Amino acid sequence: MIPVRLTMQAFGPYKGIEKIDFTKFFNDRLFLITGNTGSGKTMIFDAICYALFGEASGQDRRVDTFKSQFSDKSVVTYVEFEFFHKNKKYIITREPEQIKISRGKEIHHRQSAKIIFDDEVITGIKNVNQIIKDILGIDYSQFKQIVMIAQGEFRKLVSADSRERESIYRKIFNTMNFESIQNILKERASELDKKVGSLNEKINGLLDSIQSIKSISYEELSMEQILKILDEEIYNYNSQASKLTENKEFYKKDIETHNILFNKFKELINFEKQFREIDIPTLKQEANYLNNVKKTFLIRDKENILNNLEITYKGFIDEKNILNNSLIDYEKNLKNYEKDLENNETNNIKIQNLNNKIIELESLENIIDEKIKCENDILNEQDKIKFFNSRKEDILKNIYKLENQKNEILKFEFENKDINLKILDIKSKITHFDSLKNCLVKYDESLNLYNESFLNYENIIPSYNEIFELYNKKSEELRECEEIYLRNQAGILAKNLVDDSPCMVCGSRVHPKKAELFNDSIDEVFVKNLKLEFSELETKRNNINEQTIFLKNQLSVRKSSLEEKYNELLSIDTQREFITFYVFENKKELLSEIDLILNDLKFNLDESNNIYEKILKSKDYMVDIENDLKINQSENENIDKDISKIEANILATNVILNEKNDKLLKYNVHSKADYTNILNELKNEYEELFKRNEILKNNVKKCEDEILKLKAQIDIKNNDIKKLEDEINLKREAFLESIKNNDFLNVEEYLKFKLSEEEFNQRNSFLESKRDEYRFLEGNISNLRKELKDIEFKSLNDFENKLFELNQKLIEIENVEKNYSNKISLLESVRDNIFSINKKIVDFDKYKTNLNELNKISNGNNKYKISFERYILGIYFKEIIAAANIRFSKLTNGRYLFRHLKENFDLRIQQGLDISVFDNYTSNERKINTLSGGESFKASLSLALGLSDVVQRYSGGISIDTLFIDEGFGSLDSDSLQNALECLIDANDKSKLIGIISHVQDLKDFIKSKIEVLDSIDGSKIKIIN
Repeated sequence: MIPVRLTMQAFGPYKGIEKIDFTKFFNDRLFLITGNTGSGKTMIFDAICYALFGEASGQDRRVDTFKSQFSDKSVVTYVEFEFFHKNKKYIITREPEQIKISRGKEIHHRQSAKIIFDDEVITGIKNVNQIIKDILGIDYSQFKQIVMIAQGEFRKLVSADSRERESIYRKIFNTMNFESIQNILKERASELDKKVGSLNEKINGLLDSIQSIKSISYEELSMEQILKILDEEIYNYNSQASKLTENKEFYKKDIETHNILFNKFKELINFEKQFREIDIPTLKQEANYLNNVKKTFLIRDKENILNNLEITYKGFIDEKNILNNSLIDYEKNLKNYEKDLENNETNNIKIQNLNNKIIELESLENIIDEKIKCENDILNEQDKIKFFNSRKEDILKNIYKLENQKNEILKFEFENKDINLKILDIKSKITHFDSLKNCLVKYDESLNLYNESFLNYENIIPSYNEIFELYNKKSEELRECEEIYLRNQAGILAKNLVDDSPCMVCGSRVHPKKAELFNDSIDEVFVKNLKLEFSELETKRNNINEQTIFLKNQLSVRKSSLEEKYNELLSIDTQREFITFYVFENKKELLSEIDLILNDLKFNLDESNNIYEKILKSKDYMVDIENDLKINQSENENIDKDISKIEANILATNVILNEKNDKLLKYNVHSKADYTNILNELKNEYEELFKRNEILKNNVKKCEDEILKLKAQIDIKNNDIKKLEDEINLKREAFLESIKNNDFLNVEEYLKFKLSEEEFNQRNSFLESKRDEYRFLEGNISNLRKELKDIEFKSLNDFENKLFELNQKLIEIENVEKNYSNKISLLESVRDNIFSINKKIVDFDKYKTNLNELNKISNGNNKYKISFERYILGIYFKEIIAAANIRFSKLTNGRYLFRHLKENFDLRIQQGLDISVFDNYTSNERKINTLSGGESFKASLSLALGLSDVVQRYSGGISIDTLFIDEGFGSLDSDSLQNALECLIDANDKSKLIGIISHVQDLKDFIKSKIEVLDSIDGSKIKIIN
């Protein structure tokens, strides 16, 4: 879980809306929350914890106290928290239960929650709580122990028992599957017991279903005896069933023979019935009718020819009528056109008058052209005046522009009179920053060498501590073994003593209490081997001690070199403008900043040089501007003279124009357009009258031509009709002759037998099928009578009675046989099922013993009281302790190490995830709850960072990307604080976001990214320092 943004309104000491953008801390990944006591530092963590789980980060603060006392009741208290988890964005909003004022009334506002992700909005406190638990994989109490370590929670993180740690780690490392294995084993053991009981009940039920077995006490019989009784029953029933087989086969054959004869007898009766149903007279009548229909097909072609000729004849008559109607219309139109032509003679006089007016008007065209020329001359002269005025305006603008340019040049020269001094100053700064940059690069090289030595020294310390620990243990072991070996000497001498032999020590021959061996496994060889092991460890200790001293000296030399380079930097940056850091400052950012300053200075230098060159050029440009001013002023005077001449010419032309207008007014002509319109109107009227006269003449000529054409066409059509009438009479005579020749009395009788070809084919096919059916029935009836002539039965009832009698006897035999077969099947099924079930019971009994033992071991019912899941968690826990010991040893200067407790002190409870502390100063193990407050903080910080390291190495269900620590640093001395900071930096390098609340001044000086909480009488506000 990586926080992105936190928004609070009226929350705790914060009156209004306060926002924290955590992305500003992503580069450093370590930030400090600082402020006065009671200003609201912890309330930031409370807001995050409340947004996620609806609870505060510490146990002493209640949710109903979140409403700010500084805000109005009308303002709603809420928290909105945006975060990333596994590359997915989530936004969660919560509002606590509160009283707010709306329209002057107090309203009880219930708590609410919602979460947004994947474009989906989920609301409801239970729903949101479950989604958060599913997303993070931990609940509120686990969150406080592994992600957010609040005030007063440090000792809880350290002193948690096995059960509490199991609930945390099982979700982190996703070991629920191992508990599932435990549950599966328990369930399978229980299921196996139920299955065996169920199988025994099945056997009893099967035996109860057999009457012969049920009557005896089978509970006292063995399985072999029961199976033997069943086999004997099966043999008896098989013997009885075989005797019925011969009788059954005899009756089957007799029934089969009677069935064949019975079916043939029924078939004969059916054929005779069908034969009687055929109507012979009707079929003969249909045959005669279809013969007459066939004759009509010989006449139909002649009928079709006659019908086509009659249709053509009717078409000719219709065409002739159309031509006669058209002739009547054209003769009527001709009379109308001739009458209109007589009435049109009066238009000829009007046409002559129009022609005279047109000739008279065309004589005025030259006068109009002269008038237009005068008007155009005046317009041209006026355009010249406009041009000169426009040119004069441009010249005045140009004069104004040149004067402004002259003033700007003078102003530019005045503003940049000190440009030479500015150029010298920029060059000096460039030299200064080049020196600073070169010195900083050398400092960076020295810092890299120092970091290399520091890392080598840090890497060798765990090995150094491990070897020294092994050396101390081996030394203690050797001392104890030598002491036991010396005590064993008396026991070795006394081992072979017998009564009446003298003791080698005291000389006594009586040995009432012989010396005994303390440990017979520790002999001289064992002690020698132990000394060799100790000697090897001592050599390793000396070697690693030399390496550690060398690396420590190397680190000191490189640190001195680094300080020299740092002092050199300070000598260059005397104003402390840039060098305000020591070892942990980001030098790449500083070099980038200096490069930016150098680029700005070089850009300013280029800009200043350009200004200087521009001033030199502007002096030459000033001379050109003054010359242009003189030229423009002279041209302005000449334009005034030209305008006076043009105005005089316009007055003279106006006198000539007035004379021309007087002549044209007599004809009401004012312009060329008026002249053209009047002339065109006269011409159009003339042409219209002329055209109308020509159209009338053409219409008369056209009508006369069309009348002649129509009369010729009517004569031709009359001749065609006469020819067709003759041909129709001939074809009608041939059609009537064909009817008589085919034995039809007249046309009406012919039409009576005229069917369509489709209907004729259908009726003819039906007739043929009836003929085939007649022949088929006649043949079958004859054959069946021959086959059945010797049978004794005269009716179907006789046949059916005989068959019924035979079938009844067969059914009786089959029922008895079926009864025997069912009993045999039942006995065989019971026997086979009992045998199969008994085999399963034997197999289950073997499997059940192993399964019960495995169930006990996996569920912690063993001498160690450790379940399978807790055993797996113990493996992870060892890795967490190993990772935590790297920090814990460093934080305590090598004094303390965590130890995994393996011995079970209380057999009533399950254990396996408990820890103790090994004190290297006293070489004793201590209970974890004996640590002081500061030591508990170091232990909890080490465990939290160790847990984070192990989680990152495994792909469990939880990703620990963030760690919040509320106070605790105040209990550390300066060396411990330095060690704690180094641990946090190491965690910081592994892409973990770490937030700290603390008043410690060293932390304020060291951590540059801060959230500063500023308190006042109007509530607290948040300030981001990055």
